[in-house]
Amino acid sequence: MRTVRTRTRTKAAAALAALAVLAAPAAAQAAVYPGPNGPQWVGGAIEQEWLRLGGAPGEPLNSETPTPLRTGAYNDFTRQAIYWSPGTGAHTVGGAFYGYWGAQGWENGPLGFPASNETGLRGGVMQQYEGGTLYYSPTTGAHQVRGRFYTLWDSLRWEQGPLGYPASEPAPAAAGGTFQRFQHGAIYQQASSDEPYAISGAFYPHWAAQGYERGRLGYPTTSEVYYPGVVVQYFTGGTLYWTPCTGVTVDTYEYCG
Repeated sequence: MRTVRTRTRTKAAAALAALAVLAAPAAAQAAVYPGPNGPQWVGGAIEQEWLRLGGAPGEPLNSETPTPLRTGAYNDFTRQAIYWSPGTGAHTVGGAFYGYWGAQGWENGPLGFPASNETGLRGGVMQQYEGGTLYYSPTTGAHQVRGRFYTLWDSLRWEQGPLGYPASEPAPAAAGGTFQRFQHGAIYQQASSDEPYAISGAFYPHWAAQGYERGRLGYPTTSEVYYPGVVVQYFTGGTLYWTPCTGVTVDTYEYCG
């Protein structure tokens, strides 16, 4: 865990800790608790959250430590950490989210303090932060979706929609554009456009086989459009069609009737 920021305890504090009650009380009372590294101080909202969770984050690895640049505090436990700030309250961070969040600078990075605990989803979990939301599934890992990409993904029913969970961070695409991969497709945005568009389902592997946005079809200029008997998606260099009887075709299609 974030042991590099654990404060050094004085001999006097250690002596007091050795005399403190080492068994967890039934209710939060700000006390010293046993842990693998010796007795540790856990108090305030962090202690209340730890006890509310029945000690699920594990045993304390360090005493409550102020966060260095922003008003807040944290305790590391053997399975999760608990972070607190006046604006967000106390919340756990663990697993893949802890590694992702730490790599971005913990509470000093763009995500800020955690604003919720993990929430279970079908096939994964999510967690809200001051600056955004992280999503995780076992096959995709932990990633963030933000801005216009998030708005589009939201309109498609998030991870339960055709795209599934995010599988990468946003990255540069051809001619100054941006893209982000998902379990079952991707979102692309041209540099000259204010709107991103999703491509998924049968259209995505067909488009990918032609070179993605660098191929002859280029960037998507719409998401999928549904007409009676046919699904259509428009691109800068052509059009993809899908019908039940022909599958995916380029620029022309036969109506099944």
